[in-house]
Amino acid sequence: MAATLTTLAHTVTELKDAVVTKQTLHQTLQTKCLSPWSVVGENCLLLALGDKMNWAAARQFCSSRGGDLVVFPDANTFAEILSYINSVNTENLAVGVWVGGSDEEVEGVWRWITGEAMPRGPPFWGSTDGYAPEPGNGRAGNCGILWQPDRYYLHDVICTYDGVPLCQKS
Repeated sequence: MAATLTTLAHTVTELKDAVVTKQTLHQTLQTKCLSPWSVVGENCLLLALGDKMNWAAARQFCSSRGGDLVVFPDANTFAEILSYINSVNTENLAVGVWVGGSDEEVEGVWRWITGEAMPRGPPFWGSTDGYAPEPGNGRAGNCGILWQPDRYYLHDVICTYDGVPLCQKS
């Protein structure tokens, strides 16, 4: 009985600490995420919907605003980002959205700009025709983009394509 109460007390303390940490993170994001930036989950994001540019220019665009292209380590963050894009792009403009991933260094080895491996397969990567999985452009497509015609699933495109940057502050 005493061991159960000790375990329960430990669990309650961990939960309380997690809530306090989450509240502190949210307060920090609110002070860091001033307009035109938006708090999205645990991220501070800016979608420049009216500014089409290539991938390198998108990185410079984000850098000049104190961030870099967005990265997402898991499906939950990816879902939050997709929801944010759809809430900003209310007119459903046919624009691709640059993310901070590429296989420029080693063909077929997709990495985030942070150096971490990008997630592969569903639910992240889309398909060109409903069957052929992305990434599918080989050496021609070295930059990651959320492709609007495929409901913003990841695709690989040529890095000189005109997409819009999705920036993230760290």
